[in-house]
Amino acid sequence: IAWRTLGDGQIDILVAPGFVSHLDMRFGVPAVVRFDVQLARHARLIFFDKRGVGLSDRVNQPPTLAQTAADMAAVLDAA
Repeated sequence: IAWRTLGDGQIDILVAPGFVSHLDMRFGVPAVVRFDVQLARHARLIFFDKRGVGLSDRVNQPPTLAQTAADMAAVLDAA
């Protein structure tokens, strides 16, 4: 699972992507970057690409809800 952080506040906010995500693309959209930077002044933002999309490894079938929840927990632990 690909992930990255922005900011260093005491509060962690996990930014859960929609149906499709891509970390490199997100950080290439100026309006999104401005919003993220403003929010990161108050918290540490943790972004991730879900299993099978974006910068994360490809999979043979879409992940289940339980797998996605476990991936979110793993990203939080790693961050």
